[in-house]
Amino acid sequence: MMNDGGKKMTKKRVKYMVQSIAIMAVATFLSFFLQSYGIRKENILMIYIVGVLVITVTTTGYLYGMMASVCSVLLFNYFFTVPVHTFAMTDQNDVVRLVFFLITGFISASIMVRFHNQVRIAEETRAQMEREKLKSNMLRSISHDFRTPLTGIMGAAGLLKEADELDARVRKELAGEIQEQSVWLMRLMENILNMTKLESEEFEIRKNQEVVDDLIYEAVSHIIGLREKRRFEIKLPSELIVVNVDGKLMVQVLVNLLDNAMKHTGENGWICIEARYDAGKVWISVEDDGDGIQEDLKENIFDEFVTRSDEKGDRQRGIGLGLAICKAVVNAHGGNICAENRKEGGARFMFWLEARQVSTDGR
Repeated sequence: MMNDGGKKMTKKRVKYMVQSIAIMAVATFLSFFLQSYGIRKENILMIYIVGVLVITVTTTGYLYGMMASVCSVLLFNYFFTVPVHTFAMTDQNDVVRLVFFLITGFISASIMVRFHNQVRIAEETRAQMEREKLKSNMLRSISHDFRTPLTGIMGAAGLLKEADELDARVRKELAGEIQEQSVWLMRLMENILNMTKLESEEFEIRKNQEVVDDLIYEAVSHIIGLREKRRFEIKLPSELIVVNVDGKLMVQVLVNLLDNAMKHTGENGWICIEARYDAGKVWISVEDDGDGIQEDLKENIFDEFVTRSDEKGDRQRGIGLGLAICKAVVNAHGGNICAENRKEGGARFMFWLEARQVSTDGR
């Protein structure tokens, strides 16, 4: 059974073949048209040369250019050399012309193949350089992001070794710091693994019927300090909303959005997550009263490795995968995600998914 690569190659070959035949037909038609106006056959031969050049430019490989050259010779010989409508040639000048025509066609095909190869090599080199640059940026960002929380964990653990000299409140704070940094490291690893999975061709989304309320509450439970250190609100409709999604991935989307809001709001800052149903869709938004979205980041905020360039953004850490994963997951579920600044200050991240509403009595 032919795979997708073989089917694409076959379609391309058929396309090039039909294209070549069409160009040869047009060249022959133009040749007859010019002949009717008394144009000499030496000039008519130029039409076929142009046709061969067009074919070599628009196709790949030696085959089509050389076939076009041979077909042009046969067509010109059959229709425009004496005796016409035969492949016999009585004029030695016609023989010389057609031999040089073949040589010209073969040379042009060879030149274009080499040109196409050079373009392909240049594109592959550029793509390889982009991949290497992306890999370097990722490794540099990951190493920096791992080092920062690990330093905090090591420092807190070192102080806990002197537990006899610390009171219970300080020990609790240090243990909380270790827990918070460890959770952040775990979240970083989950984002990296999820992005790797989403970019894999073999990855399949495992959808199930999920209640939006459950997804939101599970995501909230993963954010340490959300209720204690922020003014946090949850707004949910009275009716249950059911979505057909990969629950684990969708929880990761909500966790990333809430974590992003935590990073960009100060102590006692306001964060709100809201879900509402409208015309077969559920709209889920995460809002905050933080510092908003930088103007230069609005266009590409959901791209990989996009982070704030100011000092505050550096302190917050992050390799810029969280929002990229949100976009990839939402798009994979047939939805869409967007971001904007609130008029009151802060940012709003919102996405929608296909959904259905279920009344609380089960109908």
